[in-house]
Amino acid sequence: MIVYDEIIQYVEARYMGPIEAYWRFNEYPLQERSHAVVQLPVHDEYKQDIIAPLNADTDQLKKALTKDSKLIAAMKLKQDNKYHDHMKVYPRDILYIDLPRYYTWDNTRSKWNERKREANTIGRMYGVSPMRQNEYYIRLLLTRQTNYSSFEGLRTVDNTIYPLYREACIALGLIKNDDEWKACLNEACLYKFGPALRSLFAIIVVICLPSSPIDLWNEFRERISEDIAHRRGCDLERAYNIASDLRLID
Repeated sequence: MIVYDEIIQYVEARYMGPIEAYWRFNEYPLQERSHAVVQLPVHDEYKQDIIAPLNADTDQLKKALTKDSKLIAAMKLKQDNKYHDHMKVYPRDILYIDLPRYYTWDNTRSKWNERKREANTIGRMYGVSPMRQNEYYIRLLLTRQTNYSSFEGLRTVDNTIYPLYREACIALGLIKNDDEWKACLNEACLYKFGPALRSLFAIIVVICLPSSPIDLWNEFRERISEDIAHRRGCDLERAYNIASDLRLID
C-alpha cells in the first residue's frame, strides 16, 4: 500500500522527477569524485598562518612556529631541486599550482614528498582580494614563476631583483603600469576642472584599479584640488587635505 501525503511532501520539500526516479530504479551511482583538490595558501614573507591548540603550552607553540606552510615548503623543495625520478621533472620546472600532481603533502612533517604513482589531483590557490596588494601580486607571480626558492627569487625577473612584487608583475607583463591612466588624466586636465577631475580620478581608482593610486594622486593632486583652494581661500596643502576628506582617495 502506497501512502501519498501531499502535506508531508510539501513540508519536507521532497520531489523526485522522472529522470531521478529512473536513475534510482536502475541503481546508477549518484555521485563520484574525479579529482582530489589540494588547497594551496598564498601569503607574504613571515606572514603565514600559525595554527596551535587553544590552550597550547610553550612546546606546542614552538612546534607550531617551526612548521612550514605549503608555500615555504615548496620553496625549500625548489631550493634542493632534486630530480623526480618517477615523474621525470625538476621541482624548479613546476608551477606552485601544479605541485600536487607530482608531490603529496605531509602535514606532520610539513614537507612535500614525491608521488610514487600518478593521481587525479589538482591544486587550487586561495583567492586573494586586490585590496591585499602584496598577496594579490604574489598570487599572480605564482601563476607564472617556477624558478624560485625564496620570496626574493619570486620577485626576480630576467636576473633583476625587483623591490616590490607589483614591479615584478609589470616586468612579466602580468599587469599594466599606470601610464594609460596618467595619459587620461593629463588629457582631462586640458579642459576639465575641479569636480569633473575629482569624479574622473575616483572612477579610475575605484573601477580601473591602477597599480599605484597614491602615486596618481601625488602627481595630479594640484590640478584636482586647485578649485578648492580658490573657493575656500586656502593654500594648496589645505586643499589637498580637504580633497582627501572627501574620500576620493583611500
